[in-house]
This record gives sequence, C-alpha cells and structure tokens, in this order.
Amino acid sequence: MKTTKNNQGNKLQISLDIENSMEDLKEWDVLIMNILLLAKGQKTSLITISPQSYSIGEELGNYQKLKRGKRDYLINWDITFSEDVLHLITESEEFKRGLLFLVSSENIKNIFEIIDAVDSVGSIDFSKLEVEIILLEDDGKTLTLNYPKKEIQVALINL
Repeated sequence: MKTTKNNQGNKLQISLDIENSMEDLKEWDVLIMNILLLAKGQKTSLITISPQSYSIGEELGNYQKLKRGKRDYLINWDITFSEDVLHLITESEEFKRGLLFLVSSENIKNIFEIIDAVDSVGSIDFSKLEVEIILLEDDGKTLTLNYPKKEIQVALINL
C-alpha cells in the first residue's frame, strides 16, 4: 500500500495513492480502524452531516438533531466507543464519504464552529479549532487527524 503523509505538528493527513489493488484497499481499511481505535474508551461525539434514516448515529442513541442553514446534522454526544461500534463506523457509507466524523467531547465549546469548519466548501479549516477530530475526507482516500494540543507521533501509527 502506498500512502502519502503530511504531518504538521498537531495535524496529520494520510492519503492513499489512487492506483491501489484490492489488497491495498483492505490494508487501508485496517489502518483507518487502527487510527479510530485512538478513540476507543474515550468520551467522543459523533457528527453526521445530512443524516438519513439509516444513519449509524440514529442507532447509537444520545443524539440531537440540528439544522444550520439548509443542512441537517445529527450529533451523538459523549459516546464511549467500543471496538465493534468503531468497526461499524469505518464500514458506514457516511464515514467513507466524509459525512460522519469523530470529535473529542473534551473541548467542545461551540458545535457550530466545528460544523462550519468541517462542512465548508473547499478545504477544511482546522486552524481555529481547539478540538480533536478524526475524519475521512469526501474522497475516501484522505484521513485527517487534528490534535491541537498534542504533537502527533507518526511513528505510533504503523504506516
């Protein structure tokens, strides 16, 4: 599997190169799961953009539906994820399309600030966010981790 890493201190982007085999795509899925395991056991919120009736957030409970402009959002507050739930997230169509992302519940002050930064036209602007976020961008081949108060150690992520 050939990947590209862009590590900027507290932000890490890992991109899967376009021409990959089925075996590479399976390895990519394993890598994503290993990174999502960082959220296992921690209080995390899940945000779904334009949720559907089949959205995983509906199944997890403790959610709130919000509307911002013309778009709907489903926020699952303070969930402690098990490995099984994280596996369901990695397989969900919404996660693969960049419509579902994980946010550390620890520093959420303004949910709309987070939504506006992630659900913006063009590139995602993490510069003003003080929260930890893990998301797969809408290309399905770029995983972004934002940890504003921690240096991300790429060596800990087996690439």
